[in-house]
Amino acid sequence: MKKALKAFFKENPFSFFKSKELAKIFGFTSEYDYAALKKFLKDLVEEEYLEKKGKKYRLKIKIDFNKEYTGQLKINPKGFGFVIVKNDNINKIFISSRNLNGAKDGDIVKATLLEYAPFYKGNMEGKIVEVIKRKETCEIGVIKKENGKYYIKSSKDESLLHITSKDLKGAQEVDLVSFEIKETKNKEEKKNKYNNSIKHEELSNVQEKFVSAGFSYPNYPVAIRMHP
Repeated sequence: MKKALKAFFKENPFSFFKSKELAKIFGFTSEYDYAALKKFLKDLVEEEYLEKKGKKYRLKIKIDFNKEYTGQLKINPKGFGFVIVKNDNINKIFISSRNLNGAKDGDIVKATLLEYAPFYKGNMEGKIVEVIKRKETCEIGVIKKENGKYYIKSSKDESLLHITSKDLKGAQEVDLVSFEIKETKNKEEKKNKYNNSIKHEELSNVQEKFVSAGFSYPNYPVAIRMHP
């Protein structure tokens, strides 16, 4: 039983469980089994394998909030995501939409843990600090202008990505463009380490990307003009 308990808590490193919850999970119904379970839990706390808060138990681990974890980002349709990492204690890190920092679904990223953030369904919360490798370097989107600045609204997840006026290359507001994401060395842009540069392609290529992104070409809004 003790070995099974240790394996269970290692698979669920950030979740708290009451002894009755554990008994139900392991199918312990007799008083004898339940008493044995509580004894093993007490032993694991004394061995500092588990920590106890109130009536709940959790794996006792030391968390380095300065460490960077590398993994692949998986984004939920609701906008948040998880970084899937391979670590002894951490399997995935919850990333809220405000902490994606321009990372896209499938990107290989580096993330750090947020020390004072709450747990999300048993997972530590973190933020993206660097995109190591893009899954897709070319996307399509629509040019938008807000407060004098230009953005590309990605057709993939509707995120707004900043683009400098010099990178517009003749594109105008509401143009549909094909663009690629590139890294910038501009240290002043602390909030966004990645700019977006329009990649001119043949119209047929843009149309193909338009369709593959899930739009029903050519039934796009009349206001949107193709910009090859």
